Amino acid sequence: MNKLKKGFTLIELLIVIALIGVLAVALLSTINPVEQTRKAKDTSRKNAAVEILSAVERFQVSFGCYPWDYAAGACGAATTQSRIALTTADLVTDLTTTSNEIKAEFFTRAVVKATGTNNINLTVAAANQVVHVCFVPESKTFLGQVNKTIGGGTGTPKTHICVPE
Repeated sequence: MNKLKKGFTLIELLIVIALIGVLAVALLSTINPVEQTRKAKDTSRKNAAVEILSAVERFQVSFGCYPWDYAAGACGAATTQSRIALTTADLVTDLTTTSNEIKAEFFTRAVVKATGTNNINLTVAAANQVVHVCFVPESKTFLGQVNKTIGGGTGTPKTHICVPE
């Protein structure tokens, strides 16, 4: 009598495990969780930049000058600012307390804090009073969208994404 044994051989199990491993590696390389995390952070930074720009523009419409000029008592005069740190006390006070354009907690979020190289910067083109809110992207997707050079001379490569472009 010849009994048929039911089950898998060790070789068959090893082949199945190897195939599952190859598929898992292929899936992870496609998804790339590190890149997805960087992209999410950049998206948060861009959304925060848009919110800050909107708040600054609303302040300008309401008070007739930008927050940095309001704090200096220079409403109505052309701004002399070229780059403003988001942690500047007067700017935060004017946008949160004076005008209630942004909640104070907004400036304590990690994406907005002025630490590290990827913080959000506020820049002003003094000649035509155009305000840009910029950040240095981390993800490959956003690095392909850089549109501005901040603090560099002629010929310096573009390193920031600025809103508006």
